[in-house]
Amino acid sequence: MNRQTMKSLAFDAIKKHYYIYILACLIAAFLGTEFLSSTTLITSHITPPKGEEAISYYSSAFLSNGNMYDYLIKDYNKRKIKQEQKIKNSDNSKISTQIFSRKDGVFAAAINGITSGSFLSQFLMSVRSMTGSDNIAVFILVFFSMMCLFLFWFYIKNVFQVVIRRLFLEGRTYDKLPFQRYLFIIWIKKWNQAALTMFLTSLYKTLWSFTIVGGFIKHYSYLMVPYIVAENPSIPANKAITMSRNMMKGQKFRFFINDCTFIGWFFLGAITFGISDAIFTNAYRTCYFAECYAFLREKAKAGNLTDSELLNDTYLFQYADDELLQNAYSDIHELSKEDLSDPAKSYTGIVPFVAKWFGISLFQHEIEDEFEKRQAKKFLLEKYQAELNHKAYPNRLYPLPSRHSNPLIETINYMRRYTISSIVLMFFIFSGIGWLWEVCFHLVCDAKFVNRGVLHGPWLPIYGVGSILILILLNRFRSSPISQFVSATVLCGVVEYFTAVYLEYTNGGTRWWDYTGYFLNINGRICAEGLMLFAIGGCATVYFIAPLLDNALRKIKPSIATTICVILISVFIADLIYSHNVPNKGKGITDYTITAPPSNVKGDAAK
Repeated sequence: MNRQTMKSLAFDAIKKHYYIYILACLIAAFLGTEFLSSTTLITSHITPPKGEEAISYYSSAFLSNGNMYDYLIKDYNKRKIKQEQKIKNSDNSKISTQIFSRKDGVFAAAINGITSGSFLSQFLMSVRSMTGSDNIAVFILVFFSMMCLFLFWFYIKNVFQVVIRRLFLEGRTYDKLPFQRYLFIIWIKKWNQAALTMFLTSLYKTLWSFTIVGGFIKHYSYLMVPYIVAENPSIPANKAITMSRNMMKGQKFRFFINDCTFIGWFFLGAITFGISDAIFTNAYRTCYFAECYAFLREKAKAGNLTDSELLNDTYLFQYADDELLQNAYSDIHELSKEDLSDPAKSYTGIVPFVAKWFGISLFQHEIEDEFEKRQAKKFLLEKYQAELNHKAYPNRLYPLPSRHSNPLIETINYMRRYTISSIVLMFFIFSGIGWLWEVCFHLVCDAKFVNRGVLHGPWLPIYGVGSILILILLNRFRSSPISQFVSATVLCGVVEYFTAVYLEYTNGGTRWWDYTGYFLNINGRICAEGLMLFAIGGCATVYFIAPLLDNALRKIKPSIATTICVILISVFIADLIYSHNVPNKGKGITDYTITAPPSNVKGDAAK
């Protein structure tokens, strides 16, 4: 193991894939998977997060006095009374009486139950009546919330370590890393297995950390696990962990010295508040340890280490023979002879203009159907040609039989045109997902239901508008992921800032979000942290989520899709009109102060 040679190879890999490596490390940092030091500056606040304070006194109240049930019921009932009074007052206005009355009927009860959070109190009381225990009712509610967090950690945060290692291992050999490589583990249908392996690894590390030196030693013993899983996720969990231990025998002190050689980089990261880590060090170290894994793997196979035959992804580390590739991709020659040009390129007028610049198909007709087919074939042809010419990893030579792979993931075509109905439906899907995310966040952090947003319905339009604008206004940037990311950051900043200005101007200065105290914020309306997250989400939407959603939405009959769109738009417009006169306000929406803890909670919890 020549350290200088490996560092030189790591530099070469970064030169080839700098931007995609940096983006991968940033995603990991924001997910909380690893590289947390790189967000030290961008996520700094003047005041501590409210959620942590809320969890502190809520949990103290529950654990010390067992009165959390009574407190939650009183809180929900108090908010329900306020909601009913608000509806009663709003019904005195002319527009509410005529169109938007919410006092009577099934729909009114459903909407009021959602906006006030009273359905949670009903849930708690129902569980209490069945179990006869206040604590069990609260425990079930808390347990459900914690399970959601655990599943996110189990399937996303942990597994993303493997996703990153796969990217870096492919990048050390090949010149191209398509965005679809983020979905490699889903493509081979091994996400559950990878999640289980990484979970057991984390569990063993945690248990060993309770010993004097076990945590330090096992950190290096298990260091190769994510690389092993990245190569072959089908290896059983305990076997992968044992393989890492065997590969690291006699190497742990050497790897400790490897870490020591990065002390200068760690110091630079500290004095730059993580900036140097974000723009270089994280990717550099990961590249370096990818080289270390390649070395240990070669050594293990040469020494016939136990189960080393399971490390069978040969072409992850070397190019395949031309003859083997020609046989595997024999159908590409026929595909290259087909006419894959745009069938509507000779047309003039608004329809081709909108299709070219905004990626929108105004009408679903034969020409657009033909375009989609040709575009999908063109996308596959470019992908397969890169693999055939040793530019990208040859998927068809992966050791796992093709019948166990997911063809939908392999053939995601993001260079497509979206129909009007798909655009409308995706707007409501993204708006609904944004609403659900913020509601769940407040439910977990503040232990209460908060109907987020200025509107009363279960949607946050800013998420839908941002996603759709990224899809259509930035259509011309799709072929360049870096340009897509930068332009998405700017676009999201403009949309969020001017939305905040408009809401404040039309509502007497009331704010529905406030980033005051966040690093690099502008008037509390936007901040660097939020824009980075929105841009990452925007790229995920363009390259993964939107194409998969569009594939599903296109299966709906056009007449049915149109009917659904008309209904959703009608309800949405009604909500817009009603909310313009009676905007959604209150605790956790426009009032950011935390409700005082129960009066009988003493000491630190009360503070």
